[in-house]
Formats: sequence, structure tokens, C-alpha cells
Amino acid sequence: MVDVILLGTLIFVAHIIANNKFGGHGLAIGLYFLFEYIGLLGLEHPLFKYGKGGSRVYSDMNGFGTFLEKWSAFRIYWGFFAAALLLVGLLLFPRGSERNFKKRLLIARQRFTVPQRMIFIMLLVGFVGMGSYIYYNENVLNEFKRSKTI
Repeated sequence: MVDVILLGTLIFVAHIIANNKFGGHGLAIGLYFLFEYIGLLGLEHPLFKYGKGGSRVYSDMNGFGTFLEKWSAFRIYWGFFAAALLLVGLLLFPRGSERNFKKRLLIARQRFTVPQRMIFIMLLVGFVGMGSYIYYNENVLNEFKRSKTI
């Protein structure tokens, strides 16, 4: 369910940014394929694949074992990013009859109050902190191998 919530958040914010039914669909599909096939651009690290990373392998012998910790770390990482996206979507949400994106940006800048800035900074710090934790575990403690080196 967590993966569906993360994907739904991305699609919701894409529709807010596009402010058009079909434009939102196109942007959402484009973002989905971008994050799904980002490995073709040379970015194979799981930190670049939105909503992915870690596997939940369950066995009768040891349950989830150590796999659940890695899976949870990636979901917390992407949860921070999705929450920051929702805050941006809240600011850009069109109120009234304003459809011009530049004017919506100006209105969003005016609505970006101090509490919202603090929340956004906390979300970014959490995102970078969890990303650092994952990077340390994936690249320093363990050896991350790209598909070309295997």
C-alpha cells in the first residue's frame, strides 16, 4: 500500500502542476516512465528510482529477516520526498480562475509562509539524511555494483 500512496502522490502533484486533465495524464505517465527506466540514462542506484528500493523477502524460517529494515529505509526516504512534493502541490494548487503558471508561482511564493518553510526544510533535511544513510549502507558498508560491472 505504501508504494501505491507514493505513486498516487506523484500523479496528484503532476496533475496540479499541469492544471489540465490530459496534460496531467501525459505528465504523470512521462514521470512514471522516467523513474521506471532511469537506469537507461546511467542512473542505476536505487536512490534515483522513485518509490523503489529494497525488497521484502519473507520466509518461514526467519520472517522478513534483515530485508524489512532496508525496505523501510527506502520507503521513509521516498516518503519525505513525497511529503515535500505535496507541500509544493499545495502551494501551486489553482484557486479561483487563475490558470497561468507564472502567476500561480507568484501566488505560491506569497503563500509560502514561515511555518510552511520550516516544514519544507525539515522534510528536505529528512530526505537528505535518509539518502545519506542509504548511500552509506549501499556504497560504503557494502559494494554497489552497476549492471555493466556484474
